[in-house]
Amino acid sequence: MSGRFSSNVIVVKFDDEMLSGLSRCVLRHRWTVLDGRAERSLVKEIVCSQVSLLLLQVPKDHAPALDLLGRLRRLWRPLTTVAVSSDESEETESCLRRAGVSAYLGPASSQDAIDRLLAQLVVGSVAGGSQVEIKVAKINGRKAK
Repeated sequence: MSGRFSSNVIVVKFDDEMLSGLSRCVLRHRWTVLDGRAERSLVKEIVCSQVSLLLLQVPKDHAPALDLLGRLRRLWRPLTTVAVSSDESEETESCLRRAGVSAYLGPASSQDAIDRLLAQLVVGSVAGGSQVEIKVAKINGRKAK
């Protein structure tokens, strides 16, 4: 894996294109991006990487992301997971939280919102994360849980 922070963060995308805020974070921090549609090797790559944070770009059909979360939970230690969803419905958020997602962001999340949240969740996931202590009250106009 390349990049200063890529050993700590892996992004899994299930769509051809990444949401703009997430895409900018990936470029800025040089995080590793895996294709969620490569089911056979995906879990192995995540487990072998010793990642500290998993970012999932969840498609409108969130079933593949839920399946991945279930397989990871059965095979591996607890993992801090953030879902960045293409769908802002409360049903999607609820399903993902029940599956073990630590935080949920909607499709309009900016690079700064993602960085602030990750700095709070995992020290070292973003530059300066060890010095940052932010209480996120709202993300995309919704109350953080």
